[in-house]
Amino acid sequence: MVGYVEPHGRVETERLLEGLPRLPTLALRYRGVLRQEFDLDAALARRPHPAGGRAGSLQPRRRRALPAPPKRWQDVAELLAAGINVWTTLNVQHLESLNDLIFQSTGVRQRETLPDHVFDEADDIELIDLPPDDLIARLHAGKVYVGEQATAAIERFFRKQNLLVLREIALRRVADRVEAASRALPADRTQARIAGDRVLVAVGPDEQAEQLVRAGKRMAEALDAHWTVVYVETPALLRLSELQRNRRIEVLRLAESLGAETVTLDGPSAAATLASTRRCATPRA
Repeated sequence: MVGYVEPHGRVETERLLEGLPRLPTLALRYRGVLRQEFDLDAALARRPHPAGGRAGSLQPRRRRALPAPPKRWQDVAELLAAGINVWTTLNVQHLESLNDLIFQSTGVRQRETLPDHVFDEADDIELIDLPPDDLIARLHAGKVYVGEQATAAIERFFRKQNLLVLREIALRRVADRVEAASRALPADRTQARIAGDRVLVAVGPDEQAEQLVRAGKRMAEALDAHWTVVYVETPALLRLSELQRNRRIEVLRLAESLGAETVTLDGPSAAATLASTRRCATPRA
């Protein structure tokens, strides 16, 4: 059952859908525009195997009383919880832990991201690898986007240098997945470690907090280490405005979504509190 496909006006995509059972879309008006969206309730009622899902934002629905529009990866979670298999695609630049790396490499900030655990918990990963020149040729031929949208994509994001970077990142991310699966296999005594590595990431209310969290996630993955994100609430930080102090909640939520343990400590200064915590936590022989 095809849950949702956005053909972007591509004749080839429409042709591939011929003869396949498709779930009727849900018409929603959002900011004065009528859009067709994936109908989660209809999919749950049909119980197809598998169903398709996406990673971007959904338009607000009555069925969910959330403070912000839900995400499509949350639809995937509901489908899986209902026992429905999901096949879907994902562009590597939308993984949350890679957000800063993608921005530094391409100059374009991705606004729509999904937690890495959605990727990590997938039963199977298949890399769709296309050389940059071939993808650029498809863009020029209108096989990815059509009209002015294709021209804007080529000039802004899908430049050859950007595509080379994205290709390398995708290859490394899949290689990390393979290595993680290998580490999960039973190890013999010569491979066993006495103690696991740990990564400690200290964050504050500044603009670099999210960047530090994502870098900590990548480092912990590379080291196969447990990682903790710590926020030290000092007297100086207590004098900040409520809006600035609430940054702590956003940063720690991000860390938890990426798999970190989060801790909030009180102390006279961040350095002294962290040093004291580290001394107390250091194992002795």
